Amino acid sequence: MDTLEVPVRNGYELHALDIFQSTLETLLTEVEKIAERQPDDFFTHPKYKLFEAIQNNIFDNVPADPDHRDFRQGLTLGKQNTSWRRVKKKSLPPRYRLFFQFHSKVPKVLFMPG
Repeated sequence: MDTLEVPVRNGYELHALDIFQSTLETLLTEVEKIAERQPDDFFTHPKYKLFEAIQNNIFDNVPADPDHRDFRQGLTLGKQNTSWRRVKKKSLPPRYRLFFQFHSKVPKVLFMPG
């Protein structure tokens, strides 16, 4: 998600914090190396599965309905952070979470590492 070219899905601009972008790019590099070494079965590797799950959530699941009740986390992070949403499960490995905020008046979604 380059800052010059902002992807838009379901009317939402998709943005990411620099640290999230950097982490995702590192993961992509690792997946590409695995694909070079194992071209026939790289898609079964856990890092590929993680990358694919993150991509599906960023570009499909979250923009489809960022205010879906599955993404709400109640008071988990305290009253001051109820605007943060969380992707839990949705093909992500058990220990991973994807956090985001969205605004419907100015349709934007901001992702950060979790």
